Amino acid sequence: MTGDVVIDTNVFIVSLLNEEDLNENERNQRPMAVKYINYLERGDYTAHLPTIGVVEICGVSRWEVGLAAASAVRARLADWVSQRIMKLYDINEDRMGSASTLVMKHNVSHRKSLSAPDASFIALSEELGFEVITLEKKFENVTDRATVLDPS
Repeated sequence: MTGDVVIDTNVFIVSLLNEEDLNENERNQRPMAVKYINYLERGDYTAHLPTIGVVEICGVSRWEVGLAAASAVRARLADWVSQRIMKLYDINEDRMGSASTLVMKHNVSHRKSLSAPDASFIALSEELGFEVITLEKKFENVTDRATVLDPS
């Protein structure tokens, strides 16, 4: 794998947290997620994320495993940015408009709703013309750029 991709937060969370801190479904997804993070660290591609993704990764990490582990995750993300294997994008007016349009179009029910961060990732992948790597099947209903890592 080479090039540039947008990577959804769930791939980072499942790969960066300890396996024992994950639920059964996440443990099943973990080998695929770890593979993508290994490719990233090897320099096979550059990961692109909206800045809200870092906030989401840190927040979920804090909630799931505590402050010390979340701080370690944040430091690792910062290292990747400084190594230029991860690039972050602010939510400007155009990106906000694209993500807002996606949310309004795809939030038809509570169970099938598209979150603001998810919409931001999809909008960024569309803007950049890059594949978006995720663990969420609902991305396939929103964009043809989605690659869903499915262990089944």
